[in-house]
Amino acid sequence: MRPNEPSPSNFKAVTIWVIVLLGCLVLGGTGYLYIQWMRTDDILAQKIRDELRKKLPGWQISMGRARFDFQGRIRLYDLKVSLPDDDLPIAECPEALLVIDRDLLAQGQILLHQIQFLQPQFNIAQNDDGSWNYQELPIPKELDNTSPEWIIRQGTIFVAIRSTDDHADAKIVFRSTNVNLVPSGKRRYVLKGDTTVDRAGLMSLNGDVDLEAKTWSLNGTVNALRLGPDLLGLVSTISPTFRDNLHQNLQRLPGESSNVNDLVLDAQGDLSFTLSQPHDSKDQEYEARLKLRGGKFSHPAIAYQLTDMQGEIIANNREFRIKQLTAQNGPTSCRIDGVVHRNNPEKPGGFVISADEVVLDERINTLLNDRGQAAVDQIQPSGRAKVSLLLRLTPEGVKLDKAEIIPLQCSIRHQKFPYPIERVSGVLRLTDGV
Repeated sequence: MRPNEPSPSNFKAVTIWVIVLLGCLVLGGTGYLYIQWMRTDDILAQKIRDELRKKLPGWQISMGRARFDFQGRIRLYDLKVSLPDDDLPIAECPEALLVIDRDLLAQGQILLHQIQFLQPQFNIAQNDDGSWNYQELPIPKELDNTSPEWIIRQGTIFVAIRSTDDHADAKIVFRSTNVNLVPSGKRRYVLKGDTTVDRAGLMSLNGDVDLEAKTWSLNGTVNALRLGPDLLGLVSTISPTFRDNLHQNLQRLPGESSNVNDLVLDAQGDLSFTLSQPHDSKDQEYEARLKLRGGKFSHPAIAYQLTDMQGEIIANNREFRIKQLTAQNGPTSCRIDGVVHRNNPEKPGGFVISADEVVLDERINTLLNDRGQAAVDQIQPSGRAKVSLLLRLTPEGVKLDKAEIIPLQCSIRHQKFPYPIERVSGVLRLTDGV
C-alpha cells in the first residue's frame, strides 16, 4: 500500500458519513416540506371557514381539515351543519370536493365551479307546528352571479314526519341517493337524480329550483312498484288519516270482519308523481298516478277476490280518481270508475261498478244494501248475470243510487211461489231504493 493511499477502512467510513449526511438532508428537507404542506392546509382550511361564515352568516358549521389533492381540487373533511338546541346535526358529510378556479385562488378569491358531497347524511324532521327543521336555518347571503354545480354521491336522507293524535311518528329513509344540480341561470338549477326508498324501491327524479323566486318542482317515477303490506304500512305511517279513512270505509261494508289488517293487497304497478311550489307560499301542488299492471285484492267483507287488476289511480290536491280499473274473479270480469272530490261536501263523488258473467250465489249480497239483499233473497236467483252499480258518496257513507241485474241463462225460485223458473230474461232494476 502506498503511503498516501487511503485505507479501505477510512474510505468506507467516509462513504457511510456521506450517506448519513445525505439522509439527514433528505429527511430534513422532507420534514420541512411536510411542515410547509401542513401549514398550507391550515391556511386553506381557515380560508374556507372564513368564506363559509361570509356566505352563510348565522349557520353553525364545523369542519375538520382541508387540503389540495393532486388534481387541483380542495378536499374538505368532517363537515357538519347543526341547529341550536339540537344534538343531531341536520347534515353531515365525511368528505367533500371543491372544484375551484386556481388562478383566482392565487389572488385570494374562491370561485367554485363544482361541489361534490361524498356519502352525506341529512336528518330532516317535522316540528310539532308542521314546519320543518331545515326552515330554521338562516337565509344564505346572496351568492355571486355564477352558481356552482352541486353533486351528491351515495347520500342518505332520514325524514321524520310528526304524527297527530296517538299515532307513532313516520320515518322514511332514502338510501343510495345520487343528485346533480346543474345551474341554469342565476340562482336557478336543473335537478336530476335517483334514490332508493325503503319499502318502495328505486326512484328516478327530475326537477328544477329557482332560489330567487322561491319556486320549485319535482317529478319522479318508481317502476315495478310492489304494492303490498310494506307499502301500505309506509303510506299509513306517513298519513294516519289515510289509514283511519280506510278503516272507516271498511267498517261500512257488510260482513263480520271489516278490519283494515285483514286487507290483502299484492299488486305491481308504475308510479309517477309531480310535486311543486309554483309561487312564494306554503301551498304545494301534487299529483300521483299509479298504473296497475297485475295483482290481487281481497278482504273478508267483500266475498269476491279480485285478480289481474289493471287500470289507473290518480290522486291530487283536488280529487282521488279510479280510472278504468279492471279485474277478474274466475269467469267474472269487472270494471270500476269513480272519483272522490276533496273539499267539496256538496258533491263528494261516486263510483260506477259493472261486472259481466257474475255467478249468482250468496256472494251477490255483499254488493247490495238491505233493500237489494231483500229483493235477491225473495227471488233466489241462480246462474249468471250482468251487474251494474251506481254508488254515491254522502256525509253518512256510501249510498247505492242504482243497481241493475240482467240475467244470463239463469233461473229464479220465488219465496211465495217456490217453483223454478228457467231461462229468465229481463232486467231487475233498483233505483232510489225501489
